[in-house]
Amino acid sequence: MSSQEFESLSPEAQAVCAPEDTETRFDQAAKGVLAFPTLDALILKKAAPEIFKGSLEEVASRLFKSNANQRVQISVEKIS
Repeated sequence: MSSQEFESLSPEAQAVCAPEDTETRFDQAAKGVLAFPTLDALILKKAAPEIFKGSLEEVASRLFKSNANQRVQISVEKIS
């Protein structure tokens, strides 16, 4: 199958013909969805309400601060 024929297929047909590409697309789509802190906060509040209390904005803020601290620690570890 030529690349032009492949591109003309529906996304579902492409997934069947090239499953390794599908995994990459799903991974990228999931990362895109989880890039929204408020959505992350909603997921966490629904999954573990006893841990993630407060408004969505408060949880998202705490999550962002936590991730920022981890990034700083990782950066410092790479330098050391």
